[in-house]
Amino acid sequence: MAKGKKTGGRAKGTPNKSTQLAKDLMIGWLNLHNTCTDATGVQLIWQDFMALDPRDRVKVSVEFIKVIMPKNISIDEESRRTIEDRLVALSEGEQLEAEDVD
Repeated sequence: MAKGKKTGGRAKGTPNKSTQLAKDLMIGWLNLHNTCTDATGVQLIWQDFMALDPRDRVKVSVEFIKVIMPKNISIDEESRRTIEDRLVALSEGEQLEAEDVD
């Protein structure tokens, strides 16, 4: 791969097909199980969920959130520094971090 230039793979912004497939399968599974009801008309998936211990309900909820929500990228304060900020810091005798040197 040429340095700094993308030469293959997906174009920027193209969704990941396997991630979308996993989400679609999860939604299909949930929809299927959400339509099954017991004699009282309560969805079985909700009954199963509520039958779990509170700690397990939280674990299940977190796992579903991981599948559905995009992951946030952590950005620390150092990575937000502009080149000008880095040059000022250098002129004041501050040492550069390894990631500051390209």
